[in-house]
Amino acid sequence: MRSNSPRRAFTLVEVLIAMVVFMLLVGGIFTVVTVSTISAREVTTMRLQGARIDSFQALLRTLFVNLPPDARIDLRVRDAKGGPAVELLIFPAPDFMDFQTGGTGAGLAIAALPDGRGAFTISMANFRSPIGEEREKEIAAATWIPLLPDVRSVRWRFGLAGQPILQETWDGNSGRPVFVVFELTLTDGSTSEFTFGVPILTRASDRPPRDR
Repeated sequence: MRSNSPRRAFTLVEVLIAMVVFMLLVGGIFTVVTVSTISAREVTTMRLQGARIDSFQALLRTLFVNLPPDARIDLRVRDAKGGPAVELLIFPAPDFMDFQTGGTGAGLAIAALPDGRGAFTISMANFRSPIGEEREKEIAAATWIPLLPDVRSVRWRFGLAGQPILQETWDGNSGRPVFVVFELTLTDGSTSEFTFGVPILTRASDRPPRDR
């Protein structure tokens, strides 16, 4: 027996309301997914930058502990592509710090190079000539190995035995520091400071005789 009661259909208003609710749900889900993705990316970036800082600290510590007896340290500001670069030159560097020349007696340059975005990338390169124009040509044409990006500023300081005031400048004529302090500020505002001891070398003639 056929029912004579009319079937009720969705009105246009109800369809529109359903579509609006559906769009709100989709928009909420998209926002949650986007925020989660951004947060995960930020955490990954922070962890990666932290690992880079730890690796750079370990590299510097190994470098200063193993400086050759005749190593010369020069701190300077050099005109580089994109602006001034704070540069630390060590010659000769430990042999295991020779990554590019394939020999012994190479120097090592550690510089905060402008990245073209208002920040710096700490990079390193090898050179062969100890001083003079040849050294400057080698450094200018060097293939730099990037170590630490997104750096706002760097600061080197040097300490001498019995002197409480740290030296802001240093060159090969200043002798051998007892320790080196390195401070860097990243583009996110975080600051790190590291202190590295430099072994004091004693000549064999200055050592006390051994008991026989």
